[in-house]
Parts: sequence; structure tokens; C-alpha cells
Amino acid sequence: MKALRGKLWAKIAALGLAVLLILLCCFCLLATVYMAQSQLYSDGGAAARQRILSGSRFDTMCSLLERYVQECYWYRSSGLGDTAYYEEQFRPEVSNFFFTAEAEDGSLRLENDRAEDAAYRRSLSFTVLRDPAWVEESIGFQTVKERWEYLDLLERQDRELHYELWDADTDGDGDFECGAELRYLSGTKVNITAECGVRGELTAPDAFYSAVRRLELALRLRYVLPVLGALSLLGLLALAAFLLSSAGHWEGEEGICLSWPQRIPLEIFLALMAGAALGVLSCADGFYGTERYLAFLLAAGALGLLALLCAMSLAARMKAGQFWENSLLWIIGSATARLGSFLLRELPCHWQLSLGWLGLCALELVLILFFRLRTASFVLWGLEKLLLTPLLLLAAENFRRLRRLSRSVAAGKMEGGVRFRGMLPPLRRYGEDLLSIRDGLRMAVEAQMKSERLKTELITNVSHDIKTPLTSIVNYVDLLKREGLDAPEAEEYLAVLDRQSQRLKKLTEDLVEASKASSGNVTVEPERLQLRLLLEQALGEYADRLAERELEALVLERSPVPPVTADGRLLWRVLDNLLSNVCKYAQSGTRVYLELSREGGWVQAAVKNISAAPLNISPDELMERFVRGDSSRSTEGSGLGLSIARSLTELQGGRFDLEIDGDLFKVLIRLPAAP
Repeated sequence: MKALRGKLWAKIAALGLAVLLILLCCFCLLATVYMAQSQLYSDGGAAARQRILSGSRFDTMCSLLERYVQECYWYRSSGLGDTAYYEEQFRPEVSNFFFTAEAEDGSLRLENDRAEDAAYRRSLSFTVLRDPAWVEESIGFQTVKERWEYLDLLERQDRELHYELWDADTDGDGDFECGAELRYLSGTKVNITAECGVRGELTAPDAFYSAVRRLELALRLRYVLPVLGALSLLGLLALAAFLLSSAGHWEGEEGICLSWPQRIPLEIFLALMAGAALGVLSCADGFYGTERYLAFLLAAGALGLLALLCAMSLAARMKAGQFWENSLLWIIGSATARLGSFLLRELPCHWQLSLGWLGLCALELVLILFFRLRTASFVLWGLEKLLLTPLLLLAAENFRRLRRLSRSVAAGKMEGGVRFRGMLPPLRRYGEDLLSIRDGLRMAVEAQMKSERLKTELITNVSHDIKTPLTSIVNYVDLLKREGLDAPEAEEYLAVLDRQSQRLKKLTEDLVEASKASSGNVTVEPERLQLRLLLEQALGEYADRLAERELEALVLERSPVPPVTADGRLLWRVLDNLLSNVCKYAQSGTRVYLELSREGGWVQAAVKNISAAPLNISPDELMERFVRGDSSRSTEGSGLGLSIARSLTELQGGRFDLEIDGDLFKVLIRLPAAP
């Protein structure tokens, strides 16, 4: 059994079997009660059999016989139709009901069978119309009372009456006359006497036969059903014990694990269960007759299922120790306690002192009102000294600690601390604020020192990058002046001058673009772009440079990615800077991976390559301006490419991140997916 406690299929099977046992138990209970009320246990079903033979079924057949006799007179007078339907209903092969009907004047005699052995007999007498005919007439009356008296008379004498009433002022004198348009069935009344009953041996398969057979089945099961109900009750108790023991246990989970219905607050859960039970009862209450018993059984099954689920939830809560902890009363009480504690911690000191003083004054007032003045004064004096003296001493000690801390901060000492244990809550918060100020000052100083260091490095790097091409330009211009343009080396000198001037121009353009990108002074025109197509175009532009470095570029799309919302011109500049860095700093003879994937509402492009030089620098430092992957700064470039790429990506609403793992250099670009 323990192995099945955590299995979901075992719980579902147990619940289903429990519902079936509930239905069976309720059915046996209802059947037993019904059979006891029907006296099946006392007289062996004799009274019940008599009720079947003389009850509503017999009355129905008598009414059918009366209509049969009336229709015989109707068809005889009109010459239309026949009585085959009624003759079929009363055939001995179809019905166990027998009769002999005869008119008082001898005008009609009907019979279907002469049963000598009858289980029940009854004599009938009723009146029918001979030679019936419809009469239509319009009658006026002096008063409304006369009209209603006439209509009542016709309704008592005739089988059917149809009328339309009217009131009119025919001569215009203001006196209204009343009348009626009548249509009623008229004829000669004939008295009919009949002897009818039910055969002693039921041979025809009619309602009497079916009811008696059901009674006989009930008699055979009258002692079996109580035993079956008791056994089903025992089985139900066993299943309920299993379900309660398995509550909170789930396969693959250690200990008690609450599911989401069991995490609903207790009062809300019980209210939902009660509402569901009331809904089931209201639905079952709308049925009548035989359907009411079926509705009762289904309602009992539904209520039993709700009761089992409720019991399992309560058992799981108790096992997990969260019966009261997951109730609204506990939640509200805990929230109130936390709110009070929060107010005591966060309330300013002067408010706390004010509330304390008001509380002391209220206590004094209570003591003065309920005690004698001298006794109250003594009690108040003792309480004040007993409470206020330790608080004043503790506050003085706390102020001494805070004073020492504030002096150390004023002296510029950024290390060391203060012992807050035992301090009053308001003063402890002030001390924590002083420590936060000291830490903020230390961080500000460190940030300022780092900024100064970066400025120094920036000036050094810019000076170096500008000085190198400028020195070459000055030297080669001097050579051209001395040797002239006709010298054999003049063409080579001019090529060097052109290359260095282009390098200086590129550095100047990068400086301007970096300044614009960091300040946001760039126009962004977002549109829907296919990032893969733009990436393949950029690889096509760099195909020759990648081939020179023996680099193989691979584009991988892990899953279909949607278009992105970005500025095509700016995104091209970002990809251009990244591929330029790859061509400059990647290890020759390696592969470059460009991966596309989707992460939620973002499209991510990852550029991975192996660095030729050791990456002994952090990603944050590498993102700074004029910083290169090679510390010797022997390669071409300004060190602005990554900074420009990050600024342009952020201007388009994206994210730009670097990751370094050994010699693996990885750039992650995230752009918003187009709607």
C-alpha cells in the first residue's frame, strides 16, 4: 500500500471506485427503505402487488375504456374513422385488463375477454354521448351574470365547449350588451355500466406484467441488498482510509508536498466545497418522479466525491503542519503582527517617543481613575523609574557608540565598524545609515580613482594612436622634401603617407562616431529586418578578409527566428565592427560561429571566435574606449569598435554583452522581435 500512496493513477482509481461504492451504498439504502415502506419484509409483497393491480395503471385503463366507448358512438354517428387503436390496446394478447361494457338502453355492448380467475375486479359507471354533433350559435345576454351561468350549464352537460365573449354598444345609447360565440358538442346522454379487472395469471407483456416482475425481483433481492450495502460501506471506508493516508504524498517527492488546491486558504477552500455541494443539491432538487431517485443517486456520488476531496485536502494540510498557517485568520493575524513590527522598526524615533509617552499618560490616567490618588502616585512613580531609567542608560550608551562612528567617518577612516547588538531600534537604524554613508563615500572615492585612471589611460592610448601615424606622415614628408618627387622611393613614400593618413582619418571618424553614439545624438529609424539575411550579407562583404586569415564562418540557426525591429544602417555598422574585430584578433585557421536563436521576446545573435592573443582582460575593461585585446597595441584599430557597437545596439532598444572563457571570445546581441 505504501508504494501506491504517491502514484496519481492509484488515487484516481481509488476515487473512482469510491464514487461507485457510494452510488451502490445509496442505491441499496434507498431500495431497502422503499421495500420496508412497501411492506415487502412484513407480508411478502402482497400489499404492493395489490397496489400495482388497483392503482394508477388500472385507472389509466379505465379512462381508456371510457374514451373507447365514446369513440364507438362518435364513429357510428359520423361514419368516419374506426376504433382499431382501442381494440388493439385491449386485445388479450396485449393487455391483462379485461372488461364488459354495456349501455343502459342496449344500444352498445363491448367486451374483450371473460376472465374467470381475476386478481382484481371493479365495477364502473359513466355517461357518454350518443349521436354527438357540434353546435354553433351566437347568444346575447342581458347581464354578464346570465352569460356565465349559461356557460357553466353547458360545461356541466357537454363534453367540450369553445366560446368567444364579446361586449358591444349596438344602438349607441351607452348601454353595452354582452354575448358569446359558442361551439359545443351536443347529443343524447347514455349511461354505461362496466365490469373490469386484471387477470389472475398475467400473460400479456403490459404495464401490470412489468410492474409485477419488478416486484418479484425486489422480493428476491430484499435480503441481498442490505448485505451488499453493508459490504460496499466497508469497502468505502477502506478506500477512504487509503486516500487519507495517501494525501500529500506524490511520486518523486520526499515528505508531504501540497498541490495547488491544497494551497488555497482554508476558509476559501471550504467555502468553494460548500458552494459546489449546494450547487449539486439545487440541481438534484429540480427533478420529480422516477428521475428524482436517479438525480438523488448522482447527487450522492458527487457529494461523496467532494467530501473525499475535502477530507484529503484537510489531511494533507495537517500532515504538512499548515492547517492553520494556510488559513485567512492566520494570514491576517500574521500580516497584522508584521505590520506592527514594521511600524515599530521603521517609525521615526520622535514618533516612537511620542507614542510611548502617550501610552504612559494613558496608563497613569487609568490608575488614577481606578485607584486612590496616593496609591496611584506611588505606583506611577515606581513604574516610571523602573522603565525609564534603563532606557535612558541604554540610550546614552548607544549615543556614545554612534558618536565614535561619526567621528571616524569625519576623519576619513573607511574601515572598522560598530557593535549594533543591544542598541535601541531607532538608534540602530541611524548607525546603519552612517555605515551606509561611509560605504557610499568609499565607493565614490574608488569610482573617482578608477575614473582618473581611465582618463590617464585614455589620454595615453589616444596620444599613442594619434602619434604613430602622425610621426610617419611627418618623417615621410621630410624625406620627400629632401629627395624630391623624382626620387625612386617617392612612390613608396606616397603610399605610406596615404596609408597613415587614412589610418588617422579612420581614427578621427571613430572618435566622432563614438562620441555621437554615447551621447545618443544618432537618428534611429526602426523597421522589420531579417537578421539572418543581414548577417549573410555582412559575411559576403568580409569573405576575402576572412579567407586571408584562413577563418571559416558558420551560420547556425538553432530554431526559426522571427524578424527584428532595428535600424538597418546602425545594425550594419554593429555587424561591421564585430566582423572587423574577428578579422583582426581571431586565431588563424579556426572557425567563427554565428548563432541565431529566440529567447522569449528577443532574437539573439552570438558571435564566437578563438582569440589569437591571450585574453588577460575582463569583459568590462574590454568594453572601455581605446582598449584592445592585445595589450601591446601592435595591431591596427582604435579600440573603439566594441564601445561603438554596444552604444548603437542600446540605441535600437537591444542589449550588447561580452563573455570570455579562456581564449573563447563571445559577443551576444539581443534585439526585440518584431510583432
